[in-house]
Amino acid sequence: LNNTPIDIELLVGRNLDKDRLVEYLLERTGAQGGNPALAGKDSDNNVFPEVEQAIYRRVLSHASQLIVDMSSSFPQFEVEVSSELLQRTESMAEQVIEGMNRVVIEQGDAFEADYRNACVRRWDQLELFGVDLNETNRRYNLSIAYVTLMIEHLSLNPEREDDEGDVRDAMQADEALSKFDRLFVRGPAGSGKTTLLQWFAVFAAARRLEGNLAKLNDCVPFLVKLRNFSDGALPAPEDFPKEASTAIAGNMPDRWVHETLKEGKALVMVDGLDEVAEGRRNDVRQWLNDLTEAFPKSRFLITSRPHAAEEGWLDADQFIDAELQDMGRNEIHEFIEHWHAAVAESIRDDDEKLALTDLSKSLKSKLSKNAAIFRLATSPLLCALLCALHRQRIQNLPSDRIELYDLCIEMFMRRDEERRIDAADYVELTTRQKESLLQDFAWWMIRNEKTTATPTETLECFQRHSERLTHAPEDCNGEAITKLFMQRIGIIRQLAHQKIDFPHRTFQEYLAAKAAAEEDDLGLLINNAHDDQWREVVILAAGLLSPKRASTLISELLARGDSETKYHSLYLVAVAALDLLVTGEENSEIEVKVAKRLKKIVPPKNITAATQLAVAGDLVVPHLMYKKMKVNEAAASVRTLALIGSESAHNALKAYGSDSRHGVQQSLMQSLKFARNPDEYVITAFSNLTSLSVFDSQVSDISNFANLTNLTSLNLMYTQVSDISSLANLANLTSLDLMRTPVSDISSLANLTNLRSLNLMLTPVSDISSLANLTNLTELNLIGTQVSDISILENIKGLTIRSIKGFTIRK
Repeated sequence: LNNTPIDIELLVGRNLDKDRLVEYLLERTGAQGGNPALAGKDSDNNVFPEVEQAIYRRVLSHASQLIVDMSSSFPQFEVEVSSELLQRTESMAEQVIEGMNRVVIEQGDAFEADYRNACVRRWDQLELFGVDLNETNRRYNLSIAYVTLMIEHLSLNPEREDDEGDVRDAMQADEALSKFDRLFVRGPAGSGKTTLLQWFAVFAAARRLEGNLAKLNDCVPFLVKLRNFSDGALPAPEDFPKEASTAIAGNMPDRWVHETLKEGKALVMVDGLDEVAEGRRNDVRQWLNDLTEAFPKSRFLITSRPHAAEEGWLDADQFIDAELQDMGRNEIHEFIEHWHAAVAESIRDDDEKLALTDLSKSLKSKLSKNAAIFRLATSPLLCALLCALHRQRIQNLPSDRIELYDLCIEMFMRRDEERRIDAADYVELTTRQKESLLQDFAWWMIRNEKTTATPTETLECFQRHSERLTHAPEDCNGEAITKLFMQRIGIIRQLAHQKIDFPHRTFQEYLAAKAAAEEDDLGLLINNAHDDQWREVVILAAGLLSPKRASTLISELLARGDSETKYHSLYLVAVAALDLLVTGEENSEIEVKVAKRLKKIVPPKNITAATQLAVAGDLVVPHLMYKKMKVNEAAASVRTLALIGSESAHNALKAYGSDSRHGVQQSLMQSLKFARNPDEYVITAFSNLTSLSVFDSQVSDISNFANLTNLTSLNLMYTQVSDISSLANLANLTSLDLMRTPVSDISSLANLTNLRSLNLMLTPVSDISSLANLTNLTELNLIGTQVSDISILENIKGLTIRSIKGFTIRK
């Protein structure tokens, strides 16, 4: 023991425990520099007999106890003990905290997985309005039905700005979501705003985003529908998960949402600013401001109808304004195919599935031959309704919105009758009684600025109106009516928040307009026409009123717009109302009145105004003849004329073709997709051009360029064009820019002997043999291509080649 170092640090390290001290002493063998006797061996390393071993260990234990007992008198005893205790306490605390953090992380990960699954279950479904399928099959997966929509936004590229106005870029909506952290998307009724958010929520939750969006797969989506909070407090962050599932929200770890938002892992999507009363919208803006300031790293996407908030409404919070575009010809065809594919998923009969394919082709053919139906189909909602109606009434497609909505409401009413569902558990009402009750309910909601109603409000409203029904059955009361409309007919529904609404606000507006027309409430319509929540009701009412009363309504709208200059926008309401006016002697007179006001609202300033003006048809064409105007106005005017699509509109378009400003030429190209006859449109808009630039746009198809034989310069850089075979006959072409396009085959350029400049930079081109006979070629850019052999061009004199390595070769 005398040869073994024992100090207070050693004893404290063994908790002043004599048994642990004995173990330490026994470990001190000769090989470790200690006394071999301590290990129970003699000097020759022989083990002591067993009896001596026991005596030895007893002595060692007794000595160790004495050492421990005496330790309190050692110098620095209290200091060493306190220090050791503090170190151990700190270590224990660290281990506890580490363990707690590990548990919190594990709980957070587990809840996130549950929440993501809840998002997919909640939002990966849309309703096929009016389709005669059972309740389960009336819903279909977004992954089958979704069609990518296009948006337009102000260009953020300084080189693209124009002193005379704003330049606008078009891109796919999902691409914009990957590009901008804060996006404010506006679009008219039925344009696909809610569907866009649901698609994004589902694919982000399922980690199925691809391409540029793949980086967002680790983000957590929070979808907030403002209609659920139209008359209550706006949700706090910890309430966001309840929108997907109230069932799992109770298991959410403390501060999980806040931490997700703080770390920038959240995608906050707020749907339907327009579904909040005008007086509360500033509260929504302040709520958004609080969220964006508190959680600057997270992404935010807001949607609204255009008239609920002007462009720039969220500029202070650095939101990018964007407008959803109507669907073009290709998107309409894709939508129709997806719709029928979605229905086919719910059908087992092979013959019926085959019939759906034929129906899809038939509807696309009908659209190409009927301008009125084609115009309806540019809206995703109306296109879906057309698909449903076409499936049931192949020979009788509606030609305007009024007829379309009316037939859809009729489908709702008669769907169960056609399916022979037993109605014994429901109150029996006539179709007219059902419509009357729904109209009164919708009209009550509009008058009270409601997009949702509580169950009590709904029941009381139906109860009041049922008491006025003639020949109503004895069991007709508010509760029975609510049950009928919600459970059997499905034209109203109960949301997760127990609120009741129409499956699409358009149905509410149409039924309210029908009630207003039947009650001849013109004064109420006129006085509220400036309110965006009334706008569609006023417009639809014009199509439901008699021609004489509709003319009075439009005249009063014009008069109010005249007297209240801040409400010049009422002229646009009047234009839209005129489009739905029933044929009558009063039409020509009211058209003259509207035409006089058009000059006050032209040219349109943006795509929303352009679309609204287009419904005036040829009436507005004389006001859109080409003249000096800002680039954004010229671009919007092009869109209006393209949407009108008449002979006079096409004639007016010709002059815009000579405007070389990029924004105008880009609008001419982007508007091509709205033309029912693309070949005719291209000839009209571009036939006189010698130079055309559509760089940095979503253009992918230039098959219609084959007849633009006057072109000498064409810039397609940064477009999606991959097939340039249509350029084969453009013999006058001297300059062609294909930089950063997916073009790989340039064999169609072989006969363009006047070509002097060709830019193939950053294209997948590898074979340039087709250029061998282009003896006038003086500039060729091959940087970033797959070209390795340029010897084929050795006979072209005076050619400057920028090579794959960046070297310049002159011949």
